Amino acid sequence: MILNHTHGDHMANLEEVIMKFHPTVICHSGVAAEIAQVCQDMELTSLYAVDYDGTYYFDGFKLETFHGTHKPQKFTWRQSMAEGDVISGQEKLSRLHTLGGLFNMNFLITQDNGFRIAFIGGLDDGMAQRLRTLRPNIALRNKITNERDVEKVAGDWYEFMEKSQAQMVIPMHFEVWENMEPGFARKTFSRANEMAEEKGLSCRMMSPERTQWYRILMTVEKR
Repeated sequence: MILNHTHGDHMANLEEVIMKFHPTVICHSGVAAEIAQVCQDMELTSLYAVDYDGTYYFDGFKLETFHGTHKPQKFTWRQSMAEGDVISGQEKLSRLHTLGGLFNMNFLITQDNGFRIAFIGGLDDGMAQRLRTLRPNIALRNKITNERDVEKVAGDWYEFMEKSQAQMVIPMHFEVWENMEPGFARKTFSRANEMAEEKGLSCRMMSPERTQWYRILMTVEKR
């Protein structure tokens, strides 16, 4: 399990998952001790603390980590701790929720077969340009903006697709659009793909649905 950051929506059922599956939990070193205190029944060696700009080797894949910045949060430590974790409602997660705004880790997984999966959360932090050299097969990218103008948002996604040179971009955290305007995300991602086709860009966006499992096949088709 790789924890990009520790806001409540990423942590609410962490202890349940740990006790059921006993995974290795990879997290930034800045939050490792707090996770151990919250999940007191987990084995300490199940925590694998990493830092930015590191390279780590695991069974089946290599992990490269990069600095990330969460989207702007207009509150202080005092204000966040006073409010607590409003997402999960669990008092014990208050500190981890607050730390979630401080530590935001981007990363690249390279499987033993060479397949590359990038994860970019929060702000871009120059990751699109960095990915151009890393050449990921798949880039998981947090929503770029909260705006609701199809052409503008699709243009932002196309720009990321063009800069990153990923084969496929999979968007994350776009529920805010669906809650406010059902169908907006699908229209936006479709428009971004149209832009990519018009410009001769091979990258495409996927429009995932919650609770659905997907098998992604990258093949050569003779026409």
